[in-house]
Amino acid sequence: MPPKAAKRKARGLKGDDPWGTPDDQPRKKPRASVPRVDTLDEDQRHEKSLGSKRVHPLSSHHDSILVADHSPCDISQFQSWADWQTKFNEKEKSDKWQFANTFNNNIEAKREQFGDLFDRCHNELNDAGDKYARLLEEPYTNTKPPSKPSNNLQPPTAKSCQERPLFKASRRIFQKCQDLIADHDRADKETTQDSPRPDPPREQWKEDIASVQELLLYGLQHGENIVECIVIPSSDGEEKGHLLTPDKEELSETGKMAVDMYQKSAEGVMKGGLTWGEMVRSQAGAFGKALDGLSGV
Repeated sequence: MPPKAAKRKARGLKGDDPWGTPDDQPRKKPRASVPRVDTLDEDQRHEKSLGSKRVHPLSSHHDSILVADHSPCDISQFQSWADWQTKFNEKEKSDKWQFANTFNNNIEAKREQFGDLFDRCHNELNDAGDKYARLLEEPYTNTKPPSKPSNNLQPPTAKSCQERPLFKASRRIFQKCQDLIADHDRADKETTQDSPRPDPPREQWKEDIASVQELLLYGLQHGENIVECIVIPSSDGEEKGHLLTPDKEELSETGKMAVDMYQKSAEGVMKGGLTWGEMVRSQAGAFGKALDGLSGV
């Protein structure tokens, strides 16, 4: 069966076609064909571009005209665009793979951290439980009554109460307290037998307070006498000695104690020579005589 192009050409030769021969017929404007861009590799795209340029022997005259109208500039432009699109797709694919790998690595790291934390907490809880269990078992072991003796005696694993330092220290303290109570009872019995019962502590405190007040009064009076001997000049040495060393026979025990407290001060005044008052009196007399001499001139 002859092709359609041959039939049209035969009819044109006969003059049956009202449009005339194929050369005289108006030609359609060729459309630019856009090459398909797929995910094939470079070799397959190159073979496809070469195959698109080949004209099949059975193709129509119109198709051969469309293929022949493509210029090398258009083909190179489309080829460069296809290469850019391929590189863009590959980059996007690699970015997605990189993001996925990074995300998976982060997930694995967090999983490992959580696992380590869980193990550490679990171990700490177990250690705390074992510690409290030992603390509870230790008193129970110490207070546990001794079992019946058997033929196969085992050495004791825990210390007895008598061997513990706390038990020994408490026993010593209790023994000292008992000894102190016994000594107090013995002293109390001896005191009540040999002498009358002593006064309460409050009465003794009152007597001590009165003695201290009396001592302060005697000390104040004797101190004033010493200051008076230092400041006021006295013409009589006997009077001065009486003030510094009063007669102790007329004083009570508290007065004698006050005089003894000022003994060093009194001896210093007696053996120190001129006192402050006597020195001032002598200087004042000399100054008065000097004034009298100046007034006579």
